[in-house]
Amino acid sequence: MDSSASGRLPTLEDVAQVAGVSRATVSRVINNTRNVDAQLHEVVWRAVTETGYVPNRAARSLVTRRTGTIALVVSDSENHDDDDPFMGRLLGDPFFGRVVGGLFSVLRPKGLQLALQLVGTQDARTRLVGDLRQGQADGAVVLSLHPDDSLPGLLVEADLAAVLVGRPAHPLPISFVDLANDTGASLAAEHLIRRGCQRIAMISGPVDVPASQDRIHRLPADHGPPR
Repeated sequence: MDSSASGRLPTLEDVAQVAGVSRATVSRVINNTRNVDAQLHEVVWRAVTETGYVPNRAARSLVTRRTGTIALVVSDSENHDDDDPFMGRLLGDPFFGRVVGGLFSVLRPKGLQLALQLVGTQDARTRLVGDLRQGQADGAVVLSLHPDDSLPGLLVEADLAAVLVGRPAHPLPISFVDLANDTGASLAAEHLIRRGCQRIAMISGPVDVPASQDRIHRLPADHGPPR
């Protein structure tokens, strides 16, 4: 069934008719309400595709009080213009690409969007927190690029839904996802030692970043650089 042939946009009722369920069930599925049978979920979304129905995000937000958007925030120590080479380095960085890809792999099946935000000044961070408090995004994933970044603390103070990529430089009651940098450094050092290396150098990046500190501290003292 395609309502475009009749000159009108398809509605929830059209989707319900094709799926063989009630309008309320269609609404629950589209709004990602919990406790909806997985098979029924698939039937409804197949009907959405068949009818060409496009959910009205504004109306949906009024009902769910959610925007359907997650902010990916890159917080740097300085502001960058659009033509700044930093932008090219950031967007071309393999690590950043994998972070974005991982986020999309989770958000896209749930019908959620990802909005990139770059903040490089204290005023920009304050405005971002204000925007999040006003509900312009449902939560934030934060890449903090410098150890003295105030943004994680501002997010905690505002009691906003946020997750950091990497352990914060200072202890904070905030969720974060990190790599086992210490274990990785230890495995790399053990591999080099088995190959007969006696003196191991570490290209760690900024030494005041937690990831670098973790890597350096796991190098064997008798093989690593002076500490």
